[in-house]
Amino acid sequence: MSVTAWTNAAKFGGHVAATESRTALQPFRLALASRHLVRRTTNPSSVIVLPGLAGNDASTIPLRWYLQRIGHQVEGWELGVHGPDIMDTLQRFTRRLEQAVDEAGRPVVLVGWSLGGVIAREVTRDRPHLVSQVITLGSPINGIRHTSAPWIHDEPSHQTIDRINAQRRRRPMRVPITTIYSRRDGVVDWRHAIDEHTPGAVNIEVASSHMGLGIDPDVWRIIADTIDD
Repeated sequence: MSVTAWTNAAKFGGHVAATESRTALQPFRLALASRHLVRRTTNPSSVIVLPGLAGNDASTIPLRWYLQRIGHQVEGWELGVHGPDIMDTLQRFTRRLEQAVDEAGRPVVLVGWSLGGVIAREVTRDRPHLVSQVITLGSPINGIRHTSAPWIHDEPSHQTIDRINAQRRRRPMRVPITTIYSRRDGVVDWRHAIDEHTPGAVNIEVASSHMGLGIDPDVWRIIADTIDD
């Protein structure tokens, strides 16, 4: 890693530590709200939850447990640790989604956290008949340069991803889209986690840190309500 990359990485770490410290409070908020969250769904759905960058299915266990608890059929993405190669991940998850829909016999709901939401949106753009709706949590839908970790890719990669984003956005999304974002997000610029391009997209603000989105009671409630609509 170059000196510049190390410097940027250090800045990123300090920024996250300062802005994401409130994540430590999330379990307490969740415990206090738990009795109000447990309810049975009126619209049982098949759901896949996608983790963020460097995360795996272990990171989404609490959210998946909750959605199962209220009556949905819920699975992880089953692709291991989420790496930074977006196009490779998109191809791999497309195959995973096709298999899941074959087994479920119906389109599925995709819930994507951070970069997982980007993958969920783009596979839906390519295969809208496989997805009933998409819900993103703090996802940099306008490109990774709008995160606090742009050092993960070099500038040529940013330009390539921006070009791909611009090309793909010409094809509109044809399923319901809900984005959940927070102005307290210390990783993704909230202004680039909302969807201003898709007609009918619903953008909902919460007060969570980025790392806490998967265990935030307000996020859980919004996801449950959105799936049931």
